[in-house]
Amino acid sequence: MRIAIVNEWSATIGGAETYIKQVGACLEKNGNTVGFFARRDIEFREQPAIIESIKRFAPCVVYSQGLQNQLLELEIANRWPTVGFNHNYAGACISGNKWHRFPGTSVCEKAFDASCLVQYLPRRCGGLNLLTAWRAYRREQMRQTAFKAMRAVCVASRHMRAVMAQNGFSNEKLHLLPLFPPHQEPDLEPPKPRALTGIILLAGRLTVLKGYTHLIPAIAIASRELARPLLLAVAGDGPDREKLLALGARYQVPVEWHGWLSPEEVTAKMRQADLLAVPSLWPEPFGLVGIEAGCVGTPAVAYAVGGIPDWLIPGVSGEMAPGDNLHPAPLADAIVRALRDTVHWQSLRERAWEIARKFCRTPHLDKLISVFNDVSRKI
Repeated sequence: MRIAIVNEWSATIGGAETYIKQVGACLEKNGNTVGFFARRDIEFREQPAIIESIKRFAPCVVYSQGLQNQLLELEIANRWPTVGFNHNYAGACISGNKWHRFPGTSVCEKAFDASCLVQYLPRRCGGLNLLTAWRAYRREQMRQTAFKAMRAVCVASRHMRAVMAQNGFSNEKLHLLPLFPPHQEPDLEPPKPRALTGIILLAGRLTVLKGYTHLIPAIAIASRELARPLLLAVAGDGPDREKLLALGARYQVPVEWHGWLSPEEVTAKMRQADLLAVPSLWPEPFGLVGIEAGCVGTPAVAYAVGGIPDWLIPGVSGEMAPGDNLHPAPLADAIVRALRDTVHWQSLRERAWEIARKFCRTPHLDKLISVFNDVSRKI
């Protein structure tokens, strides 16, 4: 099969590009002919150029990963049998974050429509600029139109499937394809018992959305409840680095700063940690970092938002705080439940590893090829 993979960037900017390279390599290994088309490449800066290039490639199916040029994305979907993967909330949220900052932090549960323009400023969905709100609304409106022109839309979690269904996509068009860790395989054997280290790991880009403002006070509370010190290890960076460090000092939570690390170094930090913290205040579409930690037997604590409940089962592979009560105290309770009893913690480690083994390349690719075959056969 000839498969054209269309994306915004050829360089690895984030998780989508990493996913594309992994999937593309696997598709080629299985005997398919894969062409990669990145809109930001110099030869494709003009819209007709990328259209002509795809036309010469003559794909049986196009696999679209989301373009910032919505007119181009729509044209591709109208010209060729196209499957889209919605990695975030494209076409389903005016800000792309699905959360409100006023009157308190909360997840947005409404469908995307014109009323989002009314709520944008008072609920603090984004900034305070009306022109920005209008442009964001029109952008997401076009993205939704492009997705509806595609023959199939893939998502990584049950939550994302529900969000897209809420926005008018049929069950026949939606396909659940849970993601897999691109850089590692689960350990061959379950984690062996070891002593607690008192380390809680936070990995990723540091912004308010990622919940460090709630995690640090939660660690302070949990440390008092457990009557032992807990250290926050940070593998990542972002615009809120200094705020995170200041907050750690304010709550007297020791912070071990590592910055951005290689995948192998992050895995090593996961092995050392007692828990992975995923305290996201926005509904993560999937939360792949939890699977990556599970591969080495590190359980997670998180709020029950977005796609996280697909892999974090409370009391089984980690502990969870309610998604409708985004405050530090419930997250602290989850940390305490995970670490109070070493027998329970060891059980969490083993089950986190077992669940991570279910999220692998083979079922993802098998399902994806099945979708490609169905789409390419439709008239």
